[in-house]
Amino acid sequence: MNEARTIAVALTGASGMPYGVRLVEHLIGAGQRVWLLYSQVAQIVARQEMDWTLPSRPVEVEAELGERFGAAAGQLRVFGREEWFAPPASGSNPPDAMVVCPCTMGTLASIAAGLSQNLIERAADVAIKEGRKLVLVPRETPFSAIHLENMLKLARLGVCILPANPGFYTRPESVQDLVDFVVARILDQLDVPMRWRRAGVKATEIRGLGRGVAPARARKVEWHRFCFGTCQWHGRRVRCQGNPQAAMRCKRPVTLFILASCPAMRVWPLGFSDTHLSNNNEEQCS
Repeated sequence: MNEARTIAVALTGASGMPYGVRLVEHLIGAGQRVWLLYSQVAQIVARQEMDWTLPSRPVEVEAELGERFGAAAGQLRVFGREEWFAPPASGSNPPDAMVVCPCTMGTLASIAAGLSQNLIERAADVAIKEGRKLVLVPRETPFSAIHLENMLKLARLGVCILPANPGFYTRPESVQDLVDFVVARILDQLDVPMRWRRAGVKATEIRGLGRGVAPARARKVEWHRFCFGTCQWHGRRVRCQGNPQAAMRCKRPVTLFILASCPAMRVWPLGFSDTHLSNNNEEQCS
């Protein structure tokens, strides 16, 4: 999807502020328009987790993040929590989608109850009533029965509940890799490709192969010639690229390439980067 859309992003007081800030960065990098909302407690969490003093005045936040992420004029707009005349508060001008990241259990409960006590809650209420995509990213653990009941209620209304649970099959080498994993899953829900820039690796746009689930490493990986696995989406036997764990049992190493011709492969095999995308040694799986 190349057309720029408007995505509302709300930062609340849950732990996980790096997820929300990174999400804003990638949305801007993907050319989307961003409406940013944030709570008072989010300012405390930003200082605690990122050593970032999140200004109280939205205009200052807009200037700081706009410069930091290279936003075009008008691409990033920031609204205060009591700006009731802001566009996200009106069903006449809702965003195309909204993400609350990170999302506190209090905010989630208020959205489930339809309270609309501040701009974040009202914007989420508008997204639900107007049938727009709403993604909530809780980081709380463990969940109580009350939390689960609220999430179930929202899920039945079509809200996407996406807990900030990073995976480890990409062999993350840093906290940033774990953050990027979760952000990629959010972008997947928004149908926005994720642009990756790694040291020594040209920026690349990931589509089809996970629509944003990117590799953690940019190094050559030794695969194996006579080892086969099974594509879990097609159920067909392919070369060992489809099952890297099984490949490790083979005694004849040879450098192969990613299974690039299978559009349904939703996850990159361990350790691959765009440097491994090649027309050589591909195995068709369709």
